[in-house]
Amino acid sequence: MNAEQDPIHNLLSEGTQFYNYGYEIFGPLDFTNYQDLREKLSDRIFGELIKYNGQPIDGELQLENYHQIIEEKQIDHHAFLSEIRRNCPSSWCTSDFLVKLIATAEARFNCKFQIYNEKIEFRVCRPNQDDNNPMHRDHWFPYFRPLLNIYIPLSGSYCDSALPIAPKSHLWTDEDVVPTFGYGESKTERNGVAFSVPEIKQSRLDIVLHRPDVPPGGFMLFSPLLVHGGGSNSSHETRFSLEIRLEKSD
Repeated sequence: MNAEQDPIHNLLSEGTQFYNYGYEIFGPLDFTNYQDLREKLSDRIFGELIKYNGQPIDGELQLENYHQIIEEKQIDHHAFLSEIRRNCPSSWCTSDFLVKLIATAEARFNCKFQIYNEKIEFRVCRPNQDDNNPMHRDHWFPYFRPLLNIYIPLSGSYCDSALPIAPKSHLWTDEDVVPTFGYGESKTERNGVAFSVPEIKQSRLDIVLHRPDVPPGGFMLFSPLLVHGGGSNSSHETRFSLEIRLEKSD
């Protein structure tokens, strides 16, 4: 295997948390700059929502109550997301919070990182709705294999709503967990909504999901080989999070 395509946990010694479990939680890192990032996303979501709605929206515009607002205004959530896309401005890459986050990751892995393709996306999962991706492994997209995944919850991330992960599954083989289709072959569709990732077709090992407790102002680093997703939001708040990947820059 090309060393450049080695999974990120190979940079660490066996016995370290990330190597053993495939993820690690950090924080709170910097609550002030975290709040700034949260406000940036809130401004983007509700600014676009007001334009999409065509008129002002009354009430308190908080990420946590996004689901209530679109229900009251009878706005189609999936149509709205399709219209605005999930990409965030590349200028966010140099935000103080992300600069400190990257420095923390560099210290842990002893290498230099940069944001992959300068791409930051938001994820949204409403309470008791089928918004979540199915369980999957990101390395089924081969270009994600050597990257480092970041989960930054900005609202509604609790024991019944956080992104589910399967600890230690990053060490499983491709024979242990088989996807429904290969890279570039198809898409998953549920209830008329298309998902770009394949689902798990079969697993030789038991998949036990865990919802990590990431504190406000914190973040989680996890391997693209780790099984994750597949958990709905059973809380009373909308979960918004940022999805970012890091690549080695040296």
